[in-house]
Amino acid sequence: MFKKKDQKKETIDPGRDVKGDFDRSAGSVDVFSWRRHADMSLEKMMKIISKDRITRKRSIRADAHFDFNGKVVIDAGCGGGLKLFPLVERGAKLAIGIDGSAPALAAAQKIKKKLGAQNVVFINSFIEDCEPKITKLVGGGADFLLCSQVIPHTTDWRAILSLFHRLLKDDGWLKLVWVDCTLGFGVYNIRNKISYWIGKNKKDRMRIGDMLFSRFDMKGNKQKFEKQSYLADLYAAPYKIIPFWSMTSELKKVGFEVMECYPPNDLEEWQRQRRRSGIAVTRGEKIAFTPFLRWIPTLALRIRNFLWRGANERILICRKIS
Repeated sequence: MFKKKDQKKETIDPGRDVKGDFDRSAGSVDVFSWRRHADMSLEKMMKIISKDRITRKRSIRADAHFDFNGKVVIDAGCGGGLKLFPLVERGAKLAIGIDGSAPALAAAQKIKKKLGAQNVVFINSFIEDCEPKITKLVGGGADFLLCSQVIPHTTDWRAILSLFHRLLKDDGWLKLVWVDCTLGFGVYNIRNKISYWIGKNKKDRMRIGDMLFSRFDMKGNKQKFEKQSYLADLYAAPYKIIPFWSMTSELKKVGFEVMECYPPNDLEEWQRQRRRSGIAVTRGEKIAFTPFLRWIPTLALRIRNFLWRGANERILICRKIS
């Protein structure tokens, strides 16, 4: 009874974002259970699936043209199934959605039932704890794993990347999406941190963010999510700041090869995307891309990314190589 003060002096893991005894994964699940993010009616989900078919035809990203027929796919942090159900529609043999929020999965289950999607399995679990359950379902590993705007909400993002590597088959694919502070002045992360650290609880943080920043940030609500849900994601949920170079370095260390990057961060990737878009390289660009001068356009590209107003989302398409 008299050792409570001593018990507070615990060793803090380097990957944890602590305020008192606060764990980022648990705090994020708490926020997204409180204000469920991206809940969808069946009608809205069908519109998203239909729109996905159209945008994939125009997209140059490799994942837009993957053949999912007979494949096993995982959505780590699936929420209400916003990104998972379009993969199911593309022919996946088994689609597994993992999320720590029971209310979010309850909403996803309703969509599953209405769609009659018998090949979808939802697991209510922190991503950190899902491996035994996934292995039981697919002992040989998954073909494709999606983690969209979730990894900054986890306690130890490096450990999560190692987990993703174990969950995938050899030559399996990982699509990773997160808020990158090297894009758009890092404004998204700055506003989240201001709201998060000033506010004492999730309601305070959402209120502070709404008062200070929502008139700018609501313009980014392209999916027309309910306002309180959208603001809770922006300001009440804890985000780990993960710069591009830290993410790519860790992916390489774990055993992934980055195959594509959007927006591009180097000249080779920029040229590759231009070619896939059918844009010819001009004579001036060829001169600028010579080994002696190429550092100049490379630097200009990265500066442009940082100054790109409204940009915050980085997409990496990676392949498991070892």
